[in-house]
Amino acid sequence: MDKTLADLFTSWWVSGKRDVATVLADRLQELDSEQIADVLLQFRSAVTTLPALVHAFRLSVERMGPAFQGIAHALSAAVSEEPPEQQGEGFRHWGRPL
Repeated sequence: MDKTLADLFTSWWVSGKRDVATVLADRLQELDSEQIADVLLQFRSAVTTLPALVHAFRLSVERMGPAFQGIAHALSAAVSEEPPEQQGEGFRHWGRPL
C-alpha cells in the first residue's frame, strides 16, 4: 500500500468524517479491483493486529515493573553499605583511564 493511500485510510479511520471518506473513495476509484482488494486486506490486517499488539505491550510493562524492583532489591542487597564519607569511592576510577 502506498504511503498516500495508507495516510488516507488512517485519516478516515481516525476522523470518521465524510469529506475524508470522499477523498479516500476518489483515490480508490483510480485503482483496479485487484489493487483495491490488496489495499483492503492490508488495512484489515493492520487494524485487526493493533489491539493484540497494544495488549501485549501493556502486559509486558505490567510484568516488568516487579521484575525491575526485584533486580534493584537484589543489587542493593549484594552491595555493602558504604559510610557516607566513602560513598562512590569504588567508582572514582571510572572517570580516568586505567
